[in-house]
Amino acid sequence: MLLKKRGFDILQIESTFPIDLFLLMGETYIGNELLGRGCHSKRKTLEINLAGSGHNKVKRELYIAMAKLGIGREICAYARKLV
Repeated sequence: MLLKKRGFDILQIESTFPIDLFLLMGETYIGNELLGRGCHSKRKTLEINLAGSGHNKVKRELYIAMAKLGIGREICAYARKLV
């Protein structure tokens, strides 16, 4: 809504990997640097393997769907200024 109010056309909204999912899976990485690094490494491995196997579109569509559900670590909005 902020972008639209400022005169932008929303092209795409995506999220980033919801690292907090690891907490729901029992990986309590908060306060545990070693475990946190391991969770981060798993997230990177997922993204690298999807891209490396030609499934970058799957990754992107997954993050678009997550954004629609309000899930994700960050929101990434792609927009252009209307003239």
